[in-house]
Amino acid sequence: MLTHDDIARLAHVTGPCLTIFQPLRDDGSVLANPKTRVVAAIQEAGRLLAVNGMQPEECDEMLRPLSKVAANTDWAAVKGSLIMFRAPDFIVATFVSEKLEPRVHFGQEFLVLPLLPDLLSKHDFWLLALSINAVKLYLGTLD
Repeated sequence: MLTHDDIARLAHVTGPCLTIFQPLRDDGSVLANPKTRVVAAIQEAGRLLAVNGMQPEECDEMLRPLSKVAANTDWAAVKGSLIMFRAPDFIVATFVSEKLEPRVHFGQEFLVLPLLPDLLSKHDFWLLALSINAVKLYLGTLD
């Protein structure tokens, strides 16, 4: 489970950054085995790295820890989605309970926007309404 602190930590990592979201169960997919799904996402990541000019040795270095996660995980014991964040000298692999859309993203920062609705929905928030005649402060919840 990712926290606000985890997202803040991800925001401070500089690129190149690789983000993988992979749901582990999907009734409509040809790839039913979770390990097969994760390996396919890692292969897609390798293709993205190569297309963006990364040398084969650098690609292997980036993908090796992700492949170890795929090979050494008991897939029968987990549900939801796997999230992997990889940058030079940085790796985070975790599971979340919700089913995320499968996605492989390569850029100068990690892709965290799909994670924010669930993270923010667990907290109350304040809304400041400003107009020429009034200032109002509302407490909001997901409900």
